[in-house]
Amino acid sequence: MVVFVIAAAGGAWGSLDQVRAEPSLEKRSKLALDNAGEALKAAREAYRSGDTAAAEAKAGEIEESVDLAYQSLVETGKNPRQSPKWF
Repeated sequence: MVVFVIAAAGGAWGSLDQVRAEPSLEKRSKLALDNAGEALKAAREAYRSGDTAAAEAKAGEIEESVDLAYQSLVETGKNPRQSPKWF
């Protein structure tokens, strides 16, 4: 089980790099939030299995993903009230 969590953690970090490569800031924010959701599921599973190190690593990935989503939306320069779709 621990090997599975570690393997999943490595794959998720790679996907966060792929998210950063998305040229559309709006899509990047959505992909980052999707990544945060997957990291939350993995963190929950790691915590349930007693692997606190992996759970902490996933918590860090959640934070990084949410920060990336927020920063991407800020960089669009759009007003959320006028263009609420991605906000």
